[in-house]
Amino acid sequence: MCIRDREIVDLSCDQGRLWIGTNKGLASIPIEEIQPNKEKPLVELISSEVFSKSGKFPFSKILPYNFNHLRFKLQTRCLQSKDQLKIYYKLYKNDSNWISTTNKILEFIGLSQGDYELQIKATNEDGIQSDPPLIFPFKIEAPWWETTIFKISLLSFMIFSTIGISYWRSFSLKKTEKKQRAILDQINQLRLQALQH
Repeated sequence: MCIRDREIVDLSCDQGRLWIGTNKGLASIPIEEIQPNKEKPLVELISSEVFSKSGKFPFSKILPYNFNHLRFKLQTRCLQSKDQLKIYYKLYKNDSNWISTTNKILEFIGLSQGDYELQIKATNEDGIQSDPPLIFPFKIEAPWWETTIFKISLLSFMIFSTIGISYWRSFSLKKTEKKQRAILDQINQLRLQALQH
């Protein structure tokens, strides 16, 4: 017996039977014959988009730091009760628990640098899960001013600048002292000459 859910007007359980009222009549099924939906739901990624201030770009597994607005569009399939299909996702690095949604567009805005793993699964009306979950690893790179190379370069610049300034200051002091000694020597020579005359 096949009854579409749009034809059902009323449901009732009585004496171990499920009574179904439709526009075309009344039907009943023994409750013990009702089988759960064992079909695993299907979840597919149909598109992924990356946005930045410059516009929209294709998804890549390694993204620059300013490409941190991502959108994933999903497609699901379930043989029964499509409206009761639930989508669960978690974005490792941000989420430790599964987040439930019925939206087929997952959007993440303002992600920070780091390694991420988006996991997606679906559950049908009887709790049967898609297996295994879809997994999308990706990385958002650090901005150039937070990279190790930049930090090492900055530290090296600061060290060499400090050393350079110290040498320059030392050289300037020696030069000034040399001038002062030369002036004192000239004054002493003039004094000696003045005393001798």
